[in-house]
Amino acid sequence: MLAAGYTAQDLLLGLEACRLAVEKEPSARYSRGPNRQSLTATSTFIRFLQRQGELPARMNPPSARDRWPILGEFRSWMRTHRGLTETTLDVYEGILGGLLGTLRDDGSTYSAGTLRAFVLERRAVTGSIVPRALLWRFAPSSAFSV
Repeated sequence: MLAAGYTAQDLLLGLEACRLAVEKEPSARYSRGPNRQSLTATSTFIRFLQRQGELPARMNPPSARDRWPILGEFRSWMRTHRGLTETTLDVYEGILGGLLGTLRDDGSTYSAGTLRAFVLERRAVTGSIVPRALLWRFAPSSAFSV
């Protein structure tokens, strides 16, 4: 691996890319090529190499609340004023993290059209819907002005 010019970071990035490809297009059972079983074995081997100090420990990306403090405020408000459970708030945080990741921090990009496009794209990718009330509570009122 080193002789070919690859680093330990390349190995970790390659595993993550392979994992995403397998999730997107799962292969038939017992077929050749990457599949869930090979990814599990590879992940176990990488964890072993990390414990041995041969590979750097995995760095977790910052949480959505760390990237966008408004999510923490929204979560606190929904828990206090609407009595939502942690499980529901986790689901909402994932949805809103995707929304903020798509539309960024620029409030001027929030409109009924961009929110509709986000909902339709999410539905096409995940097959699940976004609760309408969630967007109404989170999006600024200026997003719905004509």
